[in-house]
Amino acid sequence: MVLVSTGSGVLVVPIGGGASKTIDTAGFMGQVVAGGAAAVYSTTAGTLRRSSTTAPSPTTLASSFGGFYAISPAQSTVLYYQNDSATGTDLFLASAVTLGTPRTVSAVMNGVVNGDAFTADSTYALGGLRFGRADIESVNLAVSTTPTRIVSHADAVLDLSPAGDQMIYSWTVTPGPLAGIYVTPIP
Repeated sequence: MVLVSTGSGVLVVPIGGGASKTIDTAGFMGQVVAGGAAAVYSTTAGTLRRSSTTAPSPTTLASSFGGFYAISPAQSTVLYYQNDSATGTDLFLASAVTLGTPRTVSAVMNGVVNGDAFTADSTYALGGLRFGRADIESVNLAVSTTPTRIVSHADAVLDLSPAGDQMIYSWTVTPGPLAGIYVTPIP
């Protein structure tokens, strides 16, 4: 199933067909977790919530929520921001399971997440610069410490495929037919 945000809140829709189910009329955006058994999402009032998808029962996880960066691979932690500005956002961590006190990663309004937001084992959250352009490089530390340049002057926001074998990035340094969104294998 997928989580859908509508003017009537968030609902889950079975991919194979069938009736949708409203999770929370105040819900806004989020994602399905726990193999489809739950959803973690924001509300129009600026809170972070979790609910079962089979028997909707919204529970507040954090009372001040601006937007998602990611949910950890273990689906236990949410990396998010409370406030944003032209220079970036602040960064916070909260439980994706129960109500608790969020942990401040950075109160400075220059944070953002580029690529994976967590390490594969969910023990570290990752952040970076928000704007600008940079050369994107890859290094396989098991083989060498010399990086391989993948692209020059890419926009500073990128993401990885779920398998981590491809990179999605945008390139807009020169307007025209080469500007766009690209997918490339990671060497």
